[in-house]
Amino acid sequence: MKTEIISIKCPYAEIGIKCRTCGLTSSFKKIINGDLYNINFGHLLLFGAFVSQLIIRPLMSFILVFLSDFKRIRNIDISFSIILFGYAYIQLILH
Repeated sequence: MKTEIISIKCPYAEIGIKCRTCGLTSSFKKIINGDLYNINFGHLLLFGAFVSQLIIRPLMSFILVFLSDFKRIRNIDISFSIILFGYAYIQLILH
């Protein structure tokens, strides 16, 4: 997979401020290319959360079409997604 198409610069880094998400795009690019050396744990969790949504979204849509109790499934799905992303963001902020 070619990921060298564009280069995105962080506006905070351009003015000399380092934020907790600095390097997130680079980390995602490294993970996609299979380079897991020296990756921030929070970045790895956040990447996993995004990838899991690629699987969960179509699966939940399929399930909701065929079940009559779709409100409960929808609420469980929403709660799971909030917990998953919340945990990933907390780890990103703390590390």
